[in-house]
Amino acid sequence: MAPSTVGGQVLMPMRDMLGYSCFVAWAFLFGWCRSLSSSYGDDVFFISRAFLFGGIFLGAAVLFLTRGDFLRHFKNKPAEWVSPIFCMAAGLTFIMEIPQEVAFGLWCLAGIGQSAMVFFWGMRLRILSRDQQLYAICCGFVIGGSALAIMPFVMHGLAVGVSILLPAVSYGLLRLARQRFEGHSERMTIWKGENRGPKGFLEFRNAIPFKSDRKMVIFRGLFSCLYSIFLGFVTGMVLSGDHGPSEDVVIGLGNIASALIMLLILKDATSGREDMLPRLFLPVTCLCMVMLGTLWPTEWVLLCAFLLFALFGCLEILNAYSAYVGTPYDAVRWFWEIQASKLGNAFGFFVGWLVVVMLGQWLIGSGYVFLLTCFILSIFAVVVDSFLFRRSVFETSAEPMDDDLAEMGSEGGVPGDTTGAAVEEYYLSISQEMAREFKLSPRQTEIFIYLARGRNVQFIREKLVLSTPTVKSHTYAIYQKLGIHSHQELIDMVEQRLKKE
Repeated sequence: MAPSTVGGQVLMPMRDMLGYSCFVAWAFLFGWCRSLSSSYGDDVFFISRAFLFGGIFLGAAVLFLTRGDFLRHFKNKPAEWVSPIFCMAAGLTFIMEIPQEVAFGLWCLAGIGQSAMVFFWGMRLRILSRDQQLYAICCGFVIGGSALAIMPFVMHGLAVGVSILLPAVSYGLLRLARQRFEGHSERMTIWKGENRGPKGFLEFRNAIPFKSDRKMVIFRGLFSCLYSIFLGFVTGMVLSGDHGPSEDVVIGLGNIASALIMLLILKDATSGREDMLPRLFLPVTCLCMVMLGTLWPTEWVLLCAFLLFALFGCLEILNAYSAYVGTPYDAVRWFWEIQASKLGNAFGFFVGWLVVVMLGQWLIGSGYVFLLTCFILSIFAVVVDSFLFRRSVFETSAEPMDDDLAEMGSEGGVPGDTTGAAVEEYYLSISQEMAREFKLSPRQTEIFIYLARGRNVQFIREKLVLSTPTVKSHTYAIYQKLGIHSHQELIDMVEQRLKKE
């Protein structure tokens, strides 16, 4: 039954929601569940989680620098099983005595496996419709948060066994979802030919030819890193206190709350209410840091973790939702944005947990020093937010296509000192000839003619009454057909053709 039928539309999200939820539940349990700690003690618990996030950072960095080509090679192949096996490896530290050095290595492998699983599930979820993606991701946060909240009350042996097996179950459902609908969905064609073109971070400018989108990729990574530093620090300090099992319950409820909030906010995609979420980062973070230092060591500090995890979950869901894939260019943009976000998250959590490992006991031992540290971190958040995230928006604005053409907006005409109706007609003739030569579609031809005259995204979208993403997608397709990577290269090609004529 194809996804276009009613049955297909029901079955496809159900398999994806359950599979993705198993993966999210595993990530929550292994990342934050205090009741799953081994018998080595508190220090090992914190260090092992630091190694987990370090492994996630390494895996995300490899994907970011290679544009995912290494893992894409293993898609739908037996070697892909390495990812869930890596994820399950850390569970060995719960059931047997392992030297600490080996145990930390297993936790690092688990982090690398988590990065790979995020990549594979991300590719899968991109195939769903936008509503299906939202429900699948929110379902994952609800089930994952619920598992985290109830796990402290489950027998330790059963909790450990279930947690270890979750990655295998998740991957099995992923394979079933692929086999059931492989080749039926038109959105599968989005990934065909994605290996074409520039690869690797050194070609980042060429892979993302639009200045506004490049800024957005960098912004996501920096924003996620800063937020995760504070979230990692607060979580580590809360888990280091004597609040169990309340901390697991509170963190789980925070993730559940984030899913419910985003379902309400994104129910109407045109409301624009999601734009306020990034702006909540600074006040909520500073409030939680001051509360943490002031209310320590009472159970009220758990409220800090709840608020931060609720906002963190909302931002994570918004990241996935706003990176919706509808065109081949969206698929490329999605990869860079999501990997930059994961890279920032992992590094931020690693730094936050590392601070707790090195300074946690010292800070707790001196209440005034702890309060002063929280106050300094709040000031740091304000300074960084003021300098880096002044315009913290998640929707890409309609900026000029290329850095070199920033001044050639709606006032820009034909490149060079070329005016008059005769020259305009000559430019049009050459542009149409090149469009036929490179087999551009009628819509691509229209846009190509404007690009050849130095027009930008904003001008074209207003002239042709199109959305910004649509203009960018067609422009990206034109670049691919012409074998170029920027607006300036396109204009150079046209001018060279004019000289030949």
